[in-house]
Amino acid sequence: MNDANTVANLIRECAKKKEIKIGTMLADLDMGINTISQLASGKGLAYFDFARIADYLSVSIDFLLGRKQIEDLSDDKLQLLNNFDQLDSSQQRTVCDYVASLADIARYQEIAATAKEDAL
Repeated sequence: MNDANTVANLIRECAKKKEIKIGTMLADLDMGINTISQLASGKGLAYFDFARIADYLSVSIDFLLGRKQIEDLSDDKLQLLNNFDQLDSSQQRTVCDYVASLADIARYQEIAATAKEDAL
């Protein structure tokens, strides 16, 4: 885990990337205006409040802690994951199989397009 200042900076950077003002986010979450500054100086933040910030920014807590260096998900991807989580295991397997088939089709189409270009 990163130090408190680094975590606070990750929150700031993530908000900036999403064009979210820290003050607006904190007001929307009913948190004090100095919450991120206090975090940066080493004052603790309740895990529930930290989770609310992560949810507000549409990233994982692990991302904000620097544990995962993955890009945050778009709203469409988040909605897809939320819908997927509501399916039973059999339905999830069907969705995975379908997506794999779509990916195969996309690869075949790309190969065919490349071959057609090469033939010209």
